[in-house]
Amino acid sequence: MGRLRSKVGNNSYVIFGPTAGRTFLGMHEHLHPIVKPMLKENAAIIRETAHLYSEVKNRMQHYGYSTWDITVEECLIRALTIKLMKAMLPSLSTEDSIQREHDWGFIFVKNFYDKLSTYEKSKKTFQEYLPSILRTLSS
Repeated sequence: MGRLRSKVGNNSYVIFGPTAGRTFLGMHEHLHPIVKPMLKENAAIIRETAHLYSEVKNRMQHYGYSTWDITVEECLIRALTIKLMKAMLPSLSTEDSIQREHDWGFIFVKNFYDKLSTYEKSKKTFQEYLPSILRTLSS
């Protein structure tokens, strides 16, 4: 069933109806209000790669992701969700998960996922490292 995402003050709430895969979906939905403001701070970097939207535009619009900004957010959150789920479920096949996202049209998830491994070795906060993650789109 559906979900509702809302932010009240500094608190985010995600409400789910009965559904399979709630852990993955719950984690995914909780990441949006955390990641979105950081992406807004890096809007200039995202705009530099806006030409890439043409590669996925039809597929993304089919899912309701009508802009490049939203597509970047969605791909990053999907990469983060796979990374976090792997930490919780070591038996999870990240290759299968990334391939599934690619098959669905989220072709930039792998770029972000790979760069997240580098981030984990850094001493920077996610917010500090995010520009490096986003720049993987231009390489």
